[in-house]
This record gives sequence, C-alpha cells and structure tokens, in this order.
Amino acid sequence: MPISQPFNVPDFFYFTLTAGALGVALIPVLTDRYHKSGTKAVWELSNSLMNLPCHGYVLYWRINDDLCRLAYSPSSGTRLTTTSSSYGHNYHA
Repeated sequence: MPISQPFNVPDFFYFTLTAGALGVALIPVLTDRYHKSGTKAVWELSNSLMNLPCHGYVLYWRINDDLCRLAYSPSSGTRLTTTSSSYGHNYHA
C-alpha cells in the first residue's frame, strides 16, 4: 500500500514540532532531576512519563468496551454482534 503523498510534508512538520516541543518541555525537567537526585530518579520519572499514555490507552479501551456492552445489552432490546478488527472490537446492533 503506497503512502499518501499529500500528507507527507504536513506529517513531517507535525512530528518535528511535536518532538521539539516534548524535548523543550522535558529536557530541563529531567536535567534538574538528574542534578538534584541522580540517575535513578531520572529513570523513574521518564519511565512514569512513558507509561502514562499506555495506561490511558488501556483505560480508554476498557471503558469504551464496557459502555458499548451496556448500550447494547439484551435488556435494551438491541442485538449485539461482535466482529474482530485490527483496532479491537466492532459492535453492531
């Protein structure tokens, strides 16, 4: 599957600006933490910052799954069928 040509340049700028913004925001914080508390404290902080989006993603999908099951429960009169997809579950009434 070819990459969509119109989005190459805007995506490049988006990723470049995002990486720059994260670097500008995080490097001073991590440097300060390193000078005050050492390498282990920097590792713990960066590990927490990396795990936060992962936990948010899992929580989002867990809540979304529960809400879909609640909305399409047998008591609501709608029939729920589940099909697998590459993004998780699709619920169809």
